[in-house]
Amino acid sequence: MNILTFDVAEWFQLPENQTKEDAWLTYEPRLEANTERVLRILDETDAKAVFFVTDWVARHYPETVGKIAEKYEIGLFVERRQVVEKEDVVSFKNEIKSLVERLADIGGRKIRYARTSGFAKSGCDAKMLEMLNECGIGAVNDVICRNFRLMPYFLLKRKIRNSDNALLDIALRDFDVSQPMLRELPMSCKIKYYIGLQEAEHKLRKLLKDFQFEDNLSCIFR
Repeated sequence: MNILTFDVAEWFQLPENQTKEDAWLTYEPRLEANTERVLRILDETDAKAVFFVTDWVARHYPETVGKIAEKYEIGLFVERRQVVEKEDVVSFKNEIKSLVERLADIGGRKIRYARTSGFAKSGCDAKMLEMLNECGIGAVNDVICRNFRLMPYFLLKRKIRNSDNALLDIALRDFDVSQPMLRELPMSCKIKYYIGLQEAEHKLRKLLKDFQFEDNLSCIFR
């Protein structure tokens, strides 16, 4: 089974961007246009996908999230900074429940999935999975490709064909050719986040032409 997922976050919501959330509203907003771009591509190809939404986006772009939920499954994207900044398990569990309820209210449907990628480095994986399961949420971690833009298409194609359950994780910002660059990022991060933007849309269209994708993530729950 091939599954396509998108991370719904603003272009500046990067783990390496240490700017406080209070300052995020001073950045140029680009999420609505990035969302429209991807929704148009999926609509033109009649493709299925799941969208993982950050709490910040849910709070500041509820109409955009609601538009996604009209046709596609939405889930919760728990950012790593939310995990490492919370030491109180009870308060964090309550926060997760609140985020799930917020998304459910916006989308008008039960939230079944959450993305938890990257938490192993913080040592929070087991605790995070337990809390999500207690909230009735299945966690998604098993991704064959986390850097869609940088992976050559022939290699991506081979990985999908060789996988029983191929889950791709793509950020909306990957298709935003005109996005500003965060100058304070180290060179390694600039390569990671800005190389391949020009070719990303063409690569996605090839992917949707070559493969069929489903939106049932139950086979890769943790």
